[in-house]
Formats: sequence, structure tokens, C-alpha cells
Amino acid sequence: MANGFNTVLAASAPAVLALACLWSGPASAQAIAGERIRNVASITYTVDGETRTVDSNTVETRVDERLDVGVVAATASVGVGADTQQVLRFQIVNHGNGSESFALAAGNDGSLAVGIVGLAFDTDGDDVYDPAHDVVYSPGANDPILAPGASVTVFVICSIPPSATEGQTSTVALTATAVTGSGEPGDTFEGGGDAGGAAVVGTTTAEDADLTQLTVVASGVQFTKSQIVTDAAGGAAPVPGAIVTYTLSVRAFGATSITGAVVTDPIPAGAAYVLGTLTLDGAVLTDAADSDVGAFDGVSINVNLGVLTAPAERLVTFKARIE
Repeated sequence: MANGFNTVLAASAPAVLALACLWSGPASAQAIAGERIRNVASITYTVDGETRTVDSNTVETRVDERLDVGVVAATASVGVGADTQQVLRFQIVNHGNGSESFALAAGNDGSLAVGIVGLAFDTDGDDVYDPAHDVVYSPGANDPILAPGASVTVFVICSIPPSATEGQTSTVALTATAVTGSGEPGDTFEGGGDAGGAAVVGTTTAEDADLTQLTVVASGVQFTKSQIVTDAAGGAAPVPGAIVTYTLSVRAFGATSITGAVVTDPIPAGAAYVLGTLTLDGAVLTDAADSDVGAFDGVSINVNLGVLTAPAERLVTFKARIE
């Protein structure tokens, strides 16, 4: 139970459209909190040649809310470079049987002094952090409210200090805790559940965490993606016919050259590639597989970056139309 996300939903029209999908999830087969289970028995018998049926009285049980949550990190370990930003992806799942808000907290531990810049929700559902679209998490103000079985992807934005040295490690963890309460399995919060029933802590203790290990490597690539939506009216509404401009940034770091770097990006479902819009560092690439380094194969754009000698940054852009 509890609230907290309504203020974020009111922030902008595009945010409302995206977040309505964000909080959806699979229907739960379990009994939903607040549901009333009613049962009536009957008896059929014969007396003096007449068959009769008599119903019993009705008995009723109101289902209490079970508080359970799961946190899963997208990857177990990541190589990072000094003086870079690293975005880690986690999924929060409501394993309980009622609508519940969850408080989120991130922390780190290890020889690498990782800075936690902040947390954000994957507002547009593309699994890519984009500060222009993904809503920043503010503890207590927009704690995610999840229906039973629903999930939300959360980004943890980390900064790696310039002083980081090769081999240093740190674990970054994200913890989700039911706002209604947590504790030992069986702990009960009277009146804390949906429809005024009780809320009972489940086997997860209504709190869960998962972690990703960061290890400083001598050389590597930082890869980020962003998007800008432009509709026919000059606005930014993601409506049919609107154009999405994607920008892929590839930044090489360290002392060793990166070889054989190829960028591949499948055109998402519900969109169509706009022919002739593929570019590398502002220069137009042809869609055909020919003498330049880019191509569109009917499914994905592909750009062969070849050798990257750090420090270097290459920018790939293309456009897609929402169908």
C-alpha cells in the first residue's frame, strides 16, 4: 500500500504515456489482497419421495496483503575505466499479492570509491539510460508503486573517480524495501494492506537486494544511447508518425587501442528506419553494404568503427518513424 508516484505522472504528457506502460506487469494467479473469498455449501436429499436442496450460510474470508519483493541486477560484473560514468541496470519485482510502494537505496563497498550520482526509472522502457527522458528517483516522493507481479527497471548512475587504478573493485548494490513495512516472515501490520486488511511480511522479509561488481580495467569502451522525439506539430509527443532520432556515443578510454569495434542497433518493434539517416560523426553513410563503414540490413543499422585509440569518441546517429 502507500502512494508516491502520482506527482511524477503529472510532470509531463510524454512521461505519463511512457510510465503507464512502465508499471504494467503480468497478471498474478495468486489471490489478490483485499479480495473476499465467499463460500456456500449445499446439501441435496430426498424425503417422502421429494428431492430437496438446502444451502448453508455464507462464510467469507478477506485476503490479507503479503509483502514480498525481488531485486535482480542485469549483470554480475562490469569493467570500468577511471574518470568515467557507469550506468547499472536493476529490475524490481513485486512478488506480493497487493499493490505496494517500494523505497529504493543504492550503496557501494570496496577498494574503488564509486560515487552514486543517483537513481532513475527506465521511463521509456528501452533498457537504456537517457537523462532527457528517464525520471529521476526521489526517495519518498516517487517511490514506485507496483501491482502484484509487476516490475520496473531502475538505473543506478555511478561515477568512477579519476584516481581509480587498474584492478580496484567495488560492489554496487540496490535495495528495495516495502514502504508498508518489512521484518521477519509473518510480521503483521494491521490495517496496512489493501482494502484495509492486514499486511503480512512474506518469505523475502519484504526487502531484497542484488549487486554488480565493478572492476577498473586498463582500456575499454563506454557506450551510451540517447533519443529525441519530434512530432509533426513540432512537439515531442511519441505519437504515430513522430520521428525518433537516436544517438549512440562510443568513448574509448585507457592506454590500449580498441580494435574491431562494430556498433549494431536493431530497429525497435513499432518503428521503421528512415532511409538515408545513418551518420557517423555527422557524415552521412549509405544504407547499402558498400565501401563506407555503415549499412542498414533491413533489421539493424551496423557501423564498423575499426580501431579506436583512446581517448576517442565516435557518434552514430539514425532516425526511426513511430508506426
